[in-house]
Amino acid sequence: MNVQAWTYLIVTATFALYIGIAWWSRVRTTSGFYVAGRGVPAVANGMATGADWMSAASFISMAGLISFMGIVFFYAVLGGMRGITYTQVAQYCVLIVAFLIPAAAISWKITGNPIPQFGFGGTVQKGQQAGVFLLEALDALHRELRLPEYTAAFVPGKKSMIDVTAIALALMVGTAGLPHVLVRFYTVRSARAARWSALWALVFIGLLYTTAPAV
Repeated sequence: MNVQAWTYLIVTATFALYIGIAWWSRVRTTSGFYVAGRGVPAVANGMATGADWMSAASFISMAGLISFMGIVFFYAVLGGMRGITYTQVAQYCVLIVAFLIPAAAISWKITGNPIPQFGFGGTVQKGQQAGVFLLEALDALHRELRLPEYTAAFVPGKKSMIDVTAIALALMVGTAGLPHVLVRFYTVRSARAARWSALWALVFIGLLYTTAPAV
């Protein structure tokens, strides 16, 4: 099959998965519709929270376009919060797999280490810069292109440390306070499970955002 056929197949299979989850998790009670009957496991809730956070921080435009296509409405009505939760678990799996596969492949090709977070601090394995630390090679490339060095976190005259810190704080506090993130802590059985949900969410979010700089 060609690339277009594979694209249609994968997209169709993804939405079929979402609809299947919605049908499997359909609810008939008010508590099931609004808070998933308080029966969501902490790990699944953390994964769904991570998907919520990632959608708000990185994929919101894509999610908005998809929602206009009558598919989100379908599984929200059918399964309520329970359907949305498990659909977002599937969404997280799709996002993270699609993100990690090319990241691992690139890291393996350049540094010989398939773990991007470790490969980022490794050395180039092939080419004219073999044996050079990857970050040093990136800095040299940026200098050649007359750009600020890759490892220069704060560029004079553009963004100060205070500006970057304020932006990071606004991002974290703003997305953590989103209603569709906060409501997740009502879908578990206890306060302890809610705390574990937050911990798992940080793990799943960190998996993506520690890979992003490497990419």
